[in-house]
Amino acid sequence: MKAAAFSGEHRHGTEEQGRTSRGNVDSKQNLKRQHESVTYLYIDKMNNAGAAVKENLSVATSAGMFSGMPARPYHHGTLRVALLEAAELILERDGLDQLSLRAISRAAGVSHAAPTHHFGDLRGLLTALAVIGFRRFALSLEEAAAAPKDPLRELGRSYVRFARTQPGLFLLMFHNKVLNGDDADFKLATAEAFAALSRVTAASLPGADGSTPCRGALASWCLVHGFCMLLLDGRLPPQPGTDALLEEVLA
Repeated sequence: MKAAAFSGEHRHGTEEQGRTSRGNVDSKQNLKRQHESVTYLYIDKMNNAGAAVKENLSVATSAGMFSGMPARPYHHGTLRVALLEAAELILERDGLDQLSLRAISRAAGVSHAAPTHHFGDLRGLLTALAVIGFRRFALSLEEAAAAPKDPLRELGRSYVRFARTQPGLFLLMFHNKVLNGDDADFKLATAEAFAALSRVTAASLPGADGSTPCRGALASWCLVHGFCMLLLDGRLPPQPGTDALLEEVLA
């Protein structure tokens, strides 16, 4: 009887130990799975952060946007910039007639509805792009105005240089039919560009006084802008060449 009782107690103890051991194993496995889960979540977050950094760099450099590479998702904070960069590249490559929200979305690798969240419609996007153009334009004119020798002539060269190097953007900036002229940023950007013309004209034209800078700037603007439009339209004579003809116009 004692032997049987001992045998039963021994079996009971062994089973209890087995359950405890399995419980410990299960507990360790659960802890391991939890640890792995947390680790994967952390890695995923780090990968996402790394992707965001890479995205910011790719947007800043516009590398490979039109090289046939597969579209990549844009971080929300850079989507507006990406759309504007895509629009400018299409504008310079294919012209204004080929610029649409669908084409811009496809080039940026986002949904067709994405541009409407930032710009409302195509007119809003084109206006924002024109604002960027006028701000660049104003900076180039300000640099020319700082020239130590003959700033008025250098201003004219800078004006034409901008049109020659960024013809699509230049034409868009003065294409009022596709732009929102009431946009506050657009008004400010155009005013800043014309202000640079006015300042240099006021300092350079003989006999300029408080009443003449605006008229003088307007005359200079008409002269140089007309030259640019003829140049981009291919209407200038082949001789004596664009640069030589420009110098004659600016003399």
